[in-house]
Amino acid sequence: AHFITTPVNYKQELKLRSITAFLHLVQPLARLKGRLKHGLTPWRHRGTEFFATPLAKTVSYWSETWREASDRLQNIETRLRADGAIVGRNSDFDGNWDLYARGGMFGGTRLLLLNEEHGQGKQVVRIRTNPKGTFFVHVLVIVLALLSLFAAFDNALFTAVVTGFFAVLIVLRAFIEAGYTTAAVLRAVDMVRAEEKGIILSAKNQPLPREEVNFQIEETAAHQTVETVRYFEKGL
Repeated sequence: AHFITTPVNYKQELKLRSITAFLHLVQPLARLKGRLKHGLTPWRHRGTEFFATPLAKTVSYWSETWREASDRLQNIETRLRADGAIVGRNSDFDGNWDLYARGGMFGGTRLLLLNEEHGQGKQVVRIRTNPKGTFFVHVLVIVLALLSLFAAFDNALFTAVVTGFFAVLIVLRAFIEAGYTTAAVLRAVDMVRAEEKGIILSAKNQPLPREEVNFQIEETAAHQTVETVRYFEKGL
């Protein structure tokens, strides 16, 4: 370190250098404390505070209004970002997903949207959600599992248990993050679907009134898919 004024003796120089070294050590610790205090942790999740079982799901509904798939994707992405989710788009249109909501370092949920045309501007919208662990998770879990296996073969039971335990923790964390993003994606899809029906849902980060919005797919005599919407609001 260089000082504005030259130390008058060795003791003063040692004192200044000690203070400088101490500040260099404290500064990253202070930043870390601030990040932890305000929730900027590696294990935080992004999106709504609600959890859904991270399983692949398909949502289908009938629309009387013709819209481009890109418009619906944009609306879903906007809803996700409004809830605080980190959203990525697939630039490869031949891929098997359109949007990706990332829940953290370990897990997220992919979304694929398809418009099925039925003529006269009518469509059946099909949306597929697929929870996924990140590439980092797959590599880390495989490495830890192999280390645990090798340690077990070498009779290092303590090492095998510890590495196996960390592998399980990482898988569990990926499961949790994928569950949060699955809930966020399904919420965004529900809101976009209800918006097309003119139904007003609850405010940000509030659970959807699924008991009040009941979508039911029926087959007409002409075998055309029709969606019946029953909306019950207290007081009406």
